[in-house]
Amino acid sequence: MFVFHSTYNGIVKSRKNHCSRKSLGQINRKMVFYFEIDEEHLQKASVSFQEIQDLLPNWDTKITQLYKYENKGFYEVVLLINAQSEAEVKEWLEQYEERSKCSYTVASTRKTTGMKVGFKQFLRCRHNTNYKKGSGDSKRLSRNTNCESRMIVTLRTATRKKYRGKPVNAPDRQYPCEIRLLPCHNHPIGSDEVLGCRPVSKATKQKLANLFDYGHTPSTAMACLKLELQSSRDDYEHALKDRSICPKYQDTLQLFNSRSRGKSETTRELMLGKIREFNEQSPNSAAIEFVGDEYAICLCPPLMKRAHQKSTVASDMVFVDSTETSTHHASKVHVLSTTFECGALPLGVLITSTEGLDLITLAYRMLMELVGESIFGGNPEGPQLFMTDDSAAVQTALQITWQKSSVLLCNAHLLQSWWRWLIKADNAIRQDDQPLLFHDFRDILYARTNCECSTMYELALSRAAQYGNYCVRLRNYWQIKEQWALCFRPQLANGSNPKIDSSVRIIKDRIFGLMKKFNSIQMLDFVYNNFTQYYQKRLLDASTNRPIQNVLSPETTLIPGDILHNIKTLSEDIYWVPSTKNSEVFHVVNGEALDCTCIYKRSLEMLCKHIEWICLYTKPERFHVEISNMELRAKFYFIAEGKYPRQQQLFPERSQSSDNCSTEVITVLVEDEIKDEGDSCNARTNDVIIEEGTEIVKNICTQLTRYLRESPNPALVALKTLESQLQGEFQPLCHKLSNDKTL
Repeated sequence: MFVFHSTYNGIVKSRKNHCSRKSLGQINRKMVFYFEIDEEHLQKASVSFQEIQDLLPNWDTKITQLYKYENKGFYEVVLLINAQSEAEVKEWLEQYEERSKCSYTVASTRKTTGMKVGFKQFLRCRHNTNYKKGSGDSKRLSRNTNCESRMIVTLRTATRKKYRGKPVNAPDRQYPCEIRLLPCHNHPIGSDEVLGCRPVSKATKQKLANLFDYGHTPSTAMACLKLELQSSRDDYEHALKDRSICPKYQDTLQLFNSRSRGKSETTRELMLGKIREFNEQSPNSAAIEFVGDEYAICLCPPLMKRAHQKSTVASDMVFVDSTETSTHHASKVHVLSTTFECGALPLGVLITSTEGLDLITLAYRMLMELVGESIFGGNPEGPQLFMTDDSAAVQTALQITWQKSSVLLCNAHLLQSWWRWLIKADNAIRQDDQPLLFHDFRDILYARTNCECSTMYELALSRAAQYGNYCVRLRNYWQIKEQWALCFRPQLANGSNPKIDSSVRIIKDRIFGLMKKFNSIQMLDFVYNNFTQYYQKRLLDASTNRPIQNVLSPETTLIPGDILHNIKTLSEDIYWVPSTKNSEVFHVVNGEALDCTCIYKRSLEMLCKHIEWICLYTKPERFHVEISNMELRAKFYFIAEGKYPRQQQLFPERSQSSDNCSTEVITVLVEDEIKDEGDSCNARTNDVIIEEGTEIVKNICTQLTRYLRESPNPALVALKTLESQLQGEFQPLCHKLSNDKTL
């Protein structure tokens, strides 16, 4: 913010020797700006006060002169800033570039002796590259517009009254730096082309440097940076175009090469170093074992250990999902999770160099050692049921480690893999037949009786007679029907949970989608930090009674109207969603398998906006879970933070409008606070009771005042209810206790 706190005699000039003296303003960064100049002179200068204010950063600044170039139609500003050193001058320049979205390059730097001037630099707009015809530099030509915007920065440090016999004007001690700014650009400010030419910021370089220290390559560092932008910014698509916060691959590669020179640590040393770092943060939270050149890693941060301890469902059912990283490293990531009232929660993450049976079995045993007796809710012999994807090595390793547990295929994973096989171009299944064949297999999966299941199987084979590869795949799955067909495992019921089905599939695509190119070292840091923070945020949302909707991307809030009215239902859970770029193009979205035929989904294997729109279109309640049970919310907070919350921290947050606050909510909160505080005062003296009682009343008044501001009508009703209860119960009780001589 700016402030006017005294007047200063400045000058508004024209280059045609027109000079009128008016009172300008002195600017301060802490208060509201006030500018004493009439509109006539502002119009003559072809600049509005708001334009000047929007350009300058929040800095202690004084505008001294404002020049108008009548022939060219732009202006020049002379201002003084409170910068005492070269470092502060560069800091002001960075803030100005960030605020104006325009970047400047150094045209020349004047050599100074420090007697009169400590620092002087000439800058020009980044879109003026001094390109000369015939130079052959096509890259500079691509951004060159011969922009006339320029800047002259002078830091005055006169230490003598005379220099070489001539008098020296002493600089203003408070504003020693003078900046002559010509903010005229011949290119659009804030456009995609201009944002794409901005230099990489220092903050972004530091983020990339930290990722390189963790073992990331340029491509994986960019993927991780984009994932962070996607989860933290609402304007994700706009941020991707800004080179200062989302650099190009060449920028990332150049920074990587400059930092990687001289470093020669091996992969084994880096992994051992990361495991030691994790165990220093939290003992027994990570382990690694090497078998020759192969390795098995087990990660179980404190949050996952607390999930083992507090979960009651983990002793009954655990989901195991496997995700492969890059083909170069061929690592496998195995995520163990269980269902909670707020969705899925991880119980451990295993990383193996290959999908070998010995390595996976070793990783499971390492998990047992890290967690101890509290594994699977205090059931070391294993849960009743493991639900896995179609991996023989994982299923065998689970049966070897926990012999008393049953291992079955997860319906969610099975349907998703089946749909992806159908839409794969190599399998040559016609687009019109894909939904039909998918529903045939789905009917087999959910058949109620063995006879009905066999009938559906024969019907599916007859309908797909023209697709030999489909029939072969269906016959192979029919041989292991006891692992996935519900009618052949009635004692285990469905073996699936809608909450965890959607959560596991979305997390697999959303969280691990960009991690396909990660090697083991990069995956270690990602899982231990980013993956855990994701679940911590979900748990804290649930503990404060906020809607749990961060399984979708932040920008997915509602479906655009033109898209919503043009969504077509092909069959159950199969939809046509129009493209945002071309209304005549439609994408086929499977709401059951969470899959889409768009390029974004096929290339990155991540959730696209079409899938998220269908999730909101069909079953929005899956992604808006609210918990009213205070004990459950306290449990969520304990799993997230490792400690139980204070009572005030679990006050219900208003997830919708303020008027949703009911009378019962306020009354119960006040009654609970009186009860809890009163119980803790039983053994204290009368003086302490009075003091504590005063604090209780103050806290109650504070809470009531807050509710009165946020939702006046419900709060007034609650106050009347509370008043009647106090008059009916509290006052007679106080009178009785004060007259009781036995106390």
